[in-house]
Amino acid sequence: MRIYRLILLAIALAAAVARAGVPAIAAPDESRRKPSALHNSFVRLTKQKSLKIVVIGNSVAHGSDHGGKTINFYSYVHEWFRTTFPDANIELKTGIIFAIGPELQLFRMEDKVFARRPDLVLVEFGAANGAWGDAGKQITERATEGYIRRLRMMMPQADCIMNMGLFKSMLDKYRAGATPASVRFQRDVAKHYGCALADTQRELARRILAGEPWKTYMGDVIHPNALGYEVHGQVLVNELKRQYELFEATPPERRKLQDHPLPRKTVHKDPWASPRFVPAHLAGDPGGFVPMQTGPLKYIAAGKPGLTGSFQPGKGRIVGLLMRRPDDCGNIEVSADGGGWVRLSGKREPQFTDETDRENKLQRFFFAAHGLPLYSSRIDFRVSAEPETKAAYNVQIVAFLVIE
Repeated sequence: MRIYRLILLAIALAAAVARAGVPAIAAPDESRRKPSALHNSFVRLTKQKSLKIVVIGNSVAHGSDHGGKTINFYSYVHEWFRTTFPDANIELKTGIIFAIGPELQLFRMEDKVFARRPDLVLVEFGAANGAWGDAGKQITERATEGYIRRLRMMMPQADCIMNMGLFKSMLDKYRAGATPASVRFQRDVAKHYGCALADTQRELARRILAGEPWKTYMGDVIHPNALGYEVHGQVLVNELKRQYELFEATPPERRKLQDHPLPRKTVHKDPWASPRFVPAHLAGDPGGFVPMQTGPLKYIAAGKPGLTGSFQPGKGRIVGLLMRRPDDCGNIEVSADGGGWVRLSGKREPQFTDETDRENKLQRFFFAAHGLPLYSSRIDFRVSAEPETKAAYNVQIVAFLVIE
C-alpha cells in the first residue's frame, strides 16, 4: 500500500513539474473582438469632431414627397449622428442617379464619390438588384462588388454602410422559403469587404409576410412610403448603434484611423473594379454623328438612318453605353467586334435622370442584356432603319461604359 501511495505521489509531482512549465490559459482578449465596420467614422467624430457623408443610390435613396416634404432614409442617419455627436460637424452630400441598379452608379464614382472625398459612404442598391432577378446577375453582381472593391482600392480609409431595400418580386422567394440571390450576394460582399449592413429588406419582408399589407410600407413595387422609410431609418440607426458599441469596446490606444484591407480573393470571379466612363463627344470615330449639347449634357447625335460611327477604347472592354432619350429619340443598332447588328430597344430600359440634371432623360444599355457579348473591344453603331416611334431617327449617345 505504501509503495502504491509513493507511486501516486511521484505521478502527482511529475504532473506538477510539467504544469509549472506551461503558461496558464489566458482570459479572452477583448481587444481582439470584431472591430467596428465604421471604426474610422467614429475616430473622426470623437477626435476630429467632423464627418463627411456621401449618400449614393437611386430613386429609393432619394425618397418620396409627402405633403410637400421629401422623406428619405438618410435623414435618420444624419439626425442620429447629430444627436449622438452634438459637437461634431456633420456634412452630408447626395449623389442620386434615378436609375435601376448599381450598374450606372459604378461608372459615376469619380464625380459622385471620389471627387467629394467622403469619410463615410452610404450606398443603396439592394431593391434595384431585386428588380433584375436571377437573369441580370451577370451584370448586377459584377457591378455590386466592383463598386465596393473600387471604394476600398481608391479610398481605403472611407467607411461604407450598405442599405438593402425591398422589391416586390423578392417576396416570392421568401414565401418559397428561399432568400433572393441578390440578397445573398450583397450580404457576402458586405462581409467580405468589412462593410456595415442595414438589411432593411429583411425587416420589411418579415412584417409583410407576417400579414401586414404591402401598401402599409410601400408606395409601389419598389419605393417605400412614409412608414416604409421610417423602417429604413430604424434599421439603419440600429446598425449605427451596434457599430458604435463595437467601437466603444476598442482600447483607446487603438482608436486611430486605419486602412480597410483589400481582400486578394473576390466574391464574384470577375467584379468590375476598374470602370471607365468615356464621354461620347471625346471618344472614338463619331462618323456621321455630330457633337451637341443640351443644358450641361454633351453628347453625339444623328438624325437620319444610315449614319454610322464606331468606338474602340484602346485599353479596356466595352460593356455598354449611355444614351439621351427625349420623347422623339429613336433606336440605335450596335455591332460588336464586327458581328451582326443588334437593335437596342428603348422599350426594354426605363428612363431616368441625374440629380444634378433633371431635364435630360437618359437610358443605359448593357450589351449582354440585349443579346450582344458581355465584353467587346470595338463597337460600331448606326441609326436604326426601322424606328419604333415617330421621328425616332434622332439617336443621341452620351457615353460609353468601359471596364479596364
